[in-house]
Amino acid sequence: MKNKFLVLLGLFWVSIFVFLVFQGVQPRDTSDNEQNLQDTEERVGGVKEVVVTEEENTEPQLEDGEVVEEISPSQDTALKPKELPKKPIVQNLNKLQKQQEEKRSANVTRIEIFPQKVTLKPGGSDIFTATAYNAQEQPVSFSGKWSTNAGKIEYMASNKIKLTTYRSLQSTGWLRCTDKKTLANGDAFIDITEIPRLSRFSIEGLPGTLNAGESCDLRVVAYDQFGDRFPIKPEWNTPAGTISAEGHFVVGNKYGRHEIRLRDRNSGQSISRFVHIQAPLKVIDLYGTEKSLRPGETFQYRAVCFDRYRNEINFPVKWSATGGQVDANGNLTPGEIPGTYEIFVEGIGTDIRVGMYYKIIPIIKSIKIVNIPPFIYGGDRHVFQAVGYDYQNRPLYFEPVWKAGGGQINANGEFLAGNQPGTYNVTVSDGYGVEQTASFVIKAEITEKDFELTGDVLFEDGERVVSIQHATVTIFKTGRFIISYQVRVFQEKSWNYQLLFRLQNNNIFEVNPATVKKRPGQFNFTQRGRSQTIRRTFRNIRAVDARFR
Repeated sequence: MKNKFLVLLGLFWVSIFVFLVFQGVQPRDTSDNEQNLQDTEERVGGVKEVVVTEEENTEPQLEDGEVVEEISPSQDTALKPKELPKKPIVQNLNKLQKQQEEKRSANVTRIEIFPQKVTLKPGGSDIFTATAYNAQEQPVSFSGKWSTNAGKIEYMASNKIKLTTYRSLQSTGWLRCTDKKTLANGDAFIDITEIPRLSRFSIEGLPGTLNAGESCDLRVVAYDQFGDRFPIKPEWNTPAGTISAEGHFVVGNKYGRHEIRLRDRNSGQSISRFVHIQAPLKVIDLYGTEKSLRPGETFQYRAVCFDRYRNEINFPVKWSATGGQVDANGNLTPGEIPGTYEIFVEGIGTDIRVGMYYKIIPIIKSIKIVNIPPFIYGGDRHVFQAVGYDYQNRPLYFEPVWKAGGGQINANGEFLAGNQPGTYNVTVSDGYGVEQTASFVIKAEITEKDFELTGDVLFEDGERVVSIQHATVTIFKTGRFIISYQVRVFQEKSWNYQLLFRLQNNNIFEVNPATVKKRPGQFNFTQRGRSQTIRRTFRNIRAVDARFR
């Protein structure tokens, strides 16, 4: 290729030479030599030379390396006086030959790149400079074109570039600079030793809470060790719903907190995020009573779930208890330590929670009835009391269960005696097999009592006012009483009296006083009344007195 180019170049210059010679021997119709020189300069392409005439200097002035063929008069005797001299033409040709040789000496024969060989990591960069040399190994200017298979080229000058390697390349790459004119080139080599790999990745677009049936689009952002985006092959896995390969997440009906796992199929690396699936649960009703349970006894509680519209729904719940064990169906088995505890039920994955109290009662070894009366009158009431004891003979609280003959008894031990006299039994138990029985007597009911009223004669300033004669008091169990007596009034004056009921234990209670105003004389007097105090102490009254004022 190079030889062909040199041949064509030689033919070109030969043609120019012939053309100039031909033009130089033609006669010119000019009047002086100065015009001839000017025409010659135009024919040789405007190359201006200082032309020296023969009269001024008969010897040609040659430059270094020029060869001039001398022409004798005998060779051309027909030279006309005004014909163009040969010496300027020879000088122009020598000048063109010299310029051609300089151009040939400036041609690039090789290019050298510095640095010649480097080692870079993927994504690394370095600056390269190219120097061109001619055949004489002299640096010459040139216009270079750069190419590479190792990365991206950034031009800083025609002979200077910045190379940034590809991140996905792990091999030895090349860098080449080529002279645009002569196509001479030079190479450098780049050793890329590290390939990018997955360093970290994350899930974006996932809210913390979603409702059942909702959907959202998840995005995967991955980076290599150099901080650049890195492609992965995602693989999704979650019990909370379905996720497509593109990351479209459709929420299912499993409520609560669930894991979303993302795995890169290429590297095997995985990450997790959590999402809370919100349920439609609004209210939980807990059914059961505040029970008193013995250790080891089982009782079942029941929970019913409702939505915001008070419609019953099937929703998963979780049970817990502060004292004992409770299973998934609400069956509570209390612990061993007596006390007050609480059972809870809550909707799984929600903050809806309700509770109820219960008691754990201790195991009783024995029971004792502590207040058995000697007898009870028919129609009277009596409250029986009992105390439970544990294995260390310590008093224990328990809920007694009462049974009694001869009357009626309630859960609190209150007994109403019947009207049939006799001996009867009362029994108390803890409801778990431990019990105690005691006997008592019911006596016949007394319907009424008669008393002789004893009273004093009231004196005022030594004079009699009134005296009581033949007085009788009849008292009924209902608290009603009738007083019949005869009084002797000595003076006309208002007077009052008050009944004093003396009990078996000599205690006295009073009935509200009555006021009487009579003129002097003897009168029969009857008074009726009712007293709750008399009714309550009916059987304990032993005498009735009167106090006059």
